[in-house]
Amino acid sequence: MADLPRYYFRLRENGALVYRVTPDDRRGRLGLDQIAAVNLRNGELRPHGDRPLTPEDRAEIEAWIARRRADMARREWDEMQRSVEV
Repeated sequence: MADLPRYYFRLRENGALVYRVTPDDRRGRLGLDQIAAVNLRNGELRPHGDRPLTPEDRAEIEAWIARRRADMARREWDEMQRSVEV
């Protein structure tokens, strides 16, 4: 199987659901275990269920949050630029 990302972020309107990707080599399928929910509006990061997040999980999610916010700011700037072009 190809190199897979360790995490999958399913985008929502105000953030994302975070899943840990686990390959199942016997059937050639992927397992997705939800580990957290992220709300970008208020910066909330909630672990899913009773499972605590590892430091690695937190670091990866926080890096994604930073990349996503930068991408959203860039898109907003591009949209403003397009709206004022003549």
